[in-house]
Amino acid sequence: MFSNKISSVTFKTILGKFLICSSSKGIKGLKLLDNNSTLNLNKNSRIIDQTIKQLDEYFNGQRIEFTIPIDLHLPFFYQKVLLNVKKILFGSVISYKQIAINCNNSKACRAVGTANNLNPIPILIPCHRVVPSDGSIGNYAYGKKIKRFLLEHEGHSINDNLFFS
Repeated sequence: MFSNKISSVTFKTILGKFLICSSSKGIKGLKLLDNNSTLNLNKNSRIIDQTIKQLDEYFNGQRIEFTIPIDLHLPFFYQKVLLNVKKILFGSVISYKQIAINCNNSKACRAVGTANNLNPIPILIPCHRVVPSDGSIGNYAYGKKIKRFLLEHEGHSINDNLFFS
């Protein structure tokens, strides 16, 4: 019988401690925890082990693409947005407006922003690569400092919260 048991574990990265959750289908969540968190789960799965390995490789400059299955449960349009965001290549950025256009709704820029904010799997679905059309760095669920770090890690220059490629 098919089981969709949830596995989860915490692990440390250069950005801090993350909680990662998976089902038998793929990664369901990746959440940066605050420094006061004492959560320590150790229910690893093969998918979680692969994810930790690939994230370590990413942060060490040895990986530019993730090959981990994901298990998204969001409204249809938000899933469509995030699957488009997942296609943004390492070192590239795209505007909220262009994602809206790619999703066949050029007026849905705010909905694209909401979908990115609700992204349960940041970094693996690289919403940090989505920026405003005005050249600013834009917002990020974990703050501009981490967004800046991720973009600079991928080779971008950022000056005074403005994005320059």
